[in-house]
Amino acid sequence: VLNTMKPKSTPVLATSELATNTDISVRVQTQVDGRTYVVPYVLDDNNQFYMEHSKAWNRLSYDNAGEVCSELKMRLVTEGEWEKLLATNVMEKDSWPMHLPYWGYQKKGLFTNGRVTQLKGSSLLNVLCVK
Repeated sequence: VLNTMKPKSTPVLATSELATNTDISVRVQTQVDGRTYVVPYVLDDNNQFYMEHSKAWNRLSYDNAGEVCSELKMRLVTEGEWEKLLATNVMEKDSWPMHLPYWGYQKKGLFTNGRVTQLKGSSLLNVLCVK
């Protein structure tokens, strides 16, 4: 239910399967064509991260990215949803992570320049969930 989502400035917390007692914070979110897109961040010391826009962003494997989305009652984004999101330019306007690609449905690497690449699943990429 879209109207139960918290504003992007308020973290949304959930328990994660990735580690015991792990919280997930939603760093940025937007709505496009009735779908909610979020970039989550797992709040523990067991996951790799990198800095962009003065914030830490997770770099997760495909399986771990899917687990995080599942914990938020969401899923990984499809190519079509990715294209719609890119067309809005919200990622640039709202300082979303742009330097690394995102995991997409069926192990697709989704690049912010629009390129899509099939990957094996072990790469550590950004996470983007949709509902």
